[in-house]
Amino acid sequence: MTSRSARNSQPAIDRAWEIRASCAIGDHNTISRQTLRAVHALLMLAVNAARNRSVASPLSLPGADVILLVSNPVAHGAVLVESVKRAVTSMSLSTVGDSRLASTPLDAHFPSVSAASIAPLVTWSRLREAISLRRSLPARTALVGSSSRFYREYLFLAQAIRYRAIDAAVDGIAPETVLLADFDRSTFARPWIWAAKTRGLRTATLFHGSPNKTFYLPVLAGFALTWGSVQSAWLKQHAPDVTTFVIGRPDIDSVSRRRTSGPGRLVLCHSREDLSTAEALALVSMARQFSDRGLPTLMRLHPSSSLRNLSTEWRGVADVFDVVEPASGPLVPSLNSGDLVACVASSAAVDAIAVHLDAIVIADASRVLPSDLEALRLATPAIIHNLFALTSASAPEAIAKRIVAATGLQARINLDNALAQIRGMG
Repeated sequence: MTSRSARNSQPAIDRAWEIRASCAIGDHNTISRQTLRAVHALLMLAVNAARNRSVASPLSLPGADVILLVSNPVAHGAVLVESVKRAVTSMSLSTVGDSRLASTPLDAHFPSVSAASIAPLVTWSRLREAISLRRSLPARTALVGSSSRFYREYLFLAQAIRYRAIDAAVDGIAPETVLLADFDRSTFARPWIWAAKTRGLRTATLFHGSPNKTFYLPVLAGFALTWGSVQSAWLKQHAPDVTTFVIGRPDIDSVSRRRTSGPGRLVLCHSREDLSTAEALALVSMARQFSDRGLPTLMRLHPSSSLRNLSTEWRGVADVFDVVEPASGPLVPSLNSGDLVACVASSAAVDAIAVHLDAIVIADASRVLPSDLEALRLATPAIIHNLFALTSASAPEAIAKRIVAATGLQARINLDNALAQIRGMG
């Protein structure tokens, strides 16, 4: 354990750089009117500091063998939380997240960086320390996390206050506890992982997404729980010091989560990437091959897109599809049993193979893809050959299992076993 006095002697500049880095990845990146929000949020910091004076609301963590840090407690994130709760049966588990935003019950509330959530944590002393840490950074240091300078300043101060509040909370955690994050580099979870590691606690992260260097490296937690061996191999290449466990996807209950009837379709999942001319032509050719065989084609637009704001290349692709519609809800429940899911750089392809459907990736060789999609891109020629040769072969089972090793109950068993092993490691 690192003593409190040793922590307090840590150079302020190190803490300031850590706080700055922790603001890079989070839902705050997508909110609108950031400058206006920043003015209000900065004002609320001062108001709440005056209101709370020197006493902040303490955080009381329920004692548990595993503490799940929930960065995303809504929509798919809520599904993941519930699946982890069902998985951990051999140990006790508590969930920590921002209850103001959650659509699933949490055991302990800890605020995100929003002004309304963080209000109970703000005191004059914490605000003064946050300002001092900001000033400790070299002159002209650019902060991160927003296109608005004012919002970046607010993020830093709010995050510095969260770090200080987490210090006291982590001091009370039993040394054998495992802190498990749904995403260890999020603005919400990163301070917990950092504080836990400075105290020698065990930390783990669910590698719950198709990993890429920009958003997933460096891995901050000591252990990574991955979907399949493709992700594990990618981590061994790029983060060799991180111990990995392959668990699969406990959030997907396989076939029960998709339709079991309906015609086989080509379902193209658009995700707002810029298309090259070659990629656009390949997608058009694939759609026409389906149409020539009398099979329906559907282009599913990204939820934030519409036909009106498609690029010229994507509009040309849309013109040859039978149906073009905005995504409404999760992909998997909307799929038929014979569908082929296609994408350029969307994780929808991984969702499809997780429920035993064929999926392909149509992307130029020069396009940098996450590890799972790169593996699917390499397998795509064989999948297309099997499809149009009218054989009974599906997507090569080997590649599907390498990307998603297990789903549902088996994945939950894998998760419980992995956490038990991590907890047992001294």
